[in-house]
Amino acid sequence: MLSISPTKAVAPSSPPTQFSANTAETTSQAYGLAIDQDMRRKLKRDLITIQERLNAEHVDLMNRWVKAYCPIGEEISKANFWRGDAMTIADTKCMRVGLDGLDLRVTVAEQGMFGGPRMRELDQTIKFSTNKIRTSPADLIRAMIGMASAIGDEDSTASLYKIPVDDDKWVIPNNLYLNCVPWKPFARQFFYNRVVRAMDAAITDPSFSNRMQISLLTPETSPAFDTYRIGTVLELVREMTFHQVMCNKRVKLCVQQKMGEGFLKGLPISLNGCRFILENMDWQSKEGEEKEGVVGTKIFFGEVGEHEVEDEDDVFILIAPQNVVGVSIIPLLEKMANKAGGRPFILLNPSLKDRPSAGDVMQVRGREERMAFAKTFKTAFAFETLHEKGLFKINGAVGKAAHDQPWIRYVLVDNQAGLENVNERKEIYEPVQVTEREPID
Repeated sequence: MLSISPTKAVAPSSPPTQFSANTAETTSQAYGLAIDQDMRRKLKRDLITIQERLNAEHVDLMNRWVKAYCPIGEEISKANFWRGDAMTIADTKCMRVGLDGLDLRVTVAEQGMFGGPRMRELDQTIKFSTNKIRTSPADLIRAMIGMASAIGDEDSTASLYKIPVDDDKWVIPNNLYLNCVPWKPFARQFFYNRVVRAMDAAITDPSFSNRMQISLLTPETSPAFDTYRIGTVLELVREMTFHQVMCNKRVKLCVQQKMGEGFLKGLPISLNGCRFILENMDWQSKEGEEKEGVVGTKIFFGEVGEHEVEDEDDVFILIAPQNVVGVSIIPLLEKMANKAGGRPFILLNPSLKDRPSAGDVMQVRGREERMAFAKTFKTAFAFETLHEKGLFKINGAVGKAAHDQPWIRYVLVDNQAGLENVNERKEIYEPVQVTEREPID
């Protein structure tokens, strides 16, 4: 007889895990909380680093801050009115660093009529200006740099800036060798990337002016030098343009036309042939190329003037607009900028200073208005090498990494003196001054 074994009961399998919207939200919150905790820990470490650097390297600066910004400073000033050493600051120690200010412990020496000085300690607080909300250690460093500048201590601004708490700080690479023309590819690419990044940050910041200027003035990119290479400038323009095209913007590239009358009509030497080279350089726009058809659909060429402004244009980039002897570019620029309205209007390496000439052209009359118009263009990026008068050798630089970054003056440190092997040459751009306003020699 065929026997049939009874079927064993099979335990039901566990149901698959269900990921609901609540589960996803909880996971997202936990991830966000972890990031927030990491940021708080980093902020705490950075504030401690700033405190340690102040106590180790900037006691004299803190003493001057106490005199300038703390109540005891006024007391010291009054006490020393008749006798210069009646009250002095013996020591200042930073007890706490916060995004809102500094807590200091000040040791004051009071000189009596007889005997030695009497020492007393006081707790003082310096509150930062409330004009700006500070959310990062970099903001705190900027506030302290401003305080140092305000009391005339420019030497301390660079050392404050170099406190290692800002991950996004602009650092110029060593060994750029900007005196060597043409530049090495990595040097060109460094500046191309920085300019594009600064331009994008300025355009996307609604609080920044849509009229902006970008200056890259070095032996290779400044018409003031006989080593000027228009190809490097136009490569930069191409990088700027391609980035805007990637952002789905229509870009109008403009080179000023010949200006003047009769036999005086012409262009600055630095712009001679620029329009032709610009239009005929490799835009990778031909059939089958990577950016096929981009010229004529997203990239257009023109001259300076309001007639070039079309409703479809999104961004205007004007290459090295400048006054020439006998004619000012300002009237054409002003009309064009006004018609462009709130759209990004970018001047690359402009030179809008007057060039006085006969016939009352660019003389005193109207100069104030021309200067006022030029000042409507705010700096989005700048880098200019500094040279001893009449010499080609670079001895420093002045730069501004972005529209919301400070101006920095650098000194170029190299080891060329007495160097036998040129391959061992090294160059370092060392910050020596940091300020919110452009340094003026």
